Amino acid sequence: MPEEKNTVFIGSKNFGNYLNAVQTQINNGEKQITVKARGRWISRAFDIALNQMFQNIFEVKDIKAYSETVENKEKKTVRISSVEILLKKKRE
Repeated sequence: MPEEKNTVFIGSKNFGNYLNAVQTQINNGEKQITVKARGRWISRAFDIALNQMFQNIFEVKDIKAYSETVENKEKKTVRISSVEILLKKKRE
């Protein structure tokens, strides 16, 4: 996945790394953050986006679920589920 501003891509790193990535976005004053994941990491994306640390700061504004066509390690084309969770800062 290409780098995108205000986007946290979820994968195989330690759970805390993703919490820190979202916290960094908050510290940078971002009003909107997108959490993205594919395949088996989708549940982790929801765990990050809905984490208690961020409940007073952000609310879920949109969830997009879709399938992508990608090439796997064996060079075969496969479809994989993906999700984007848009978090928007709550009004103060």
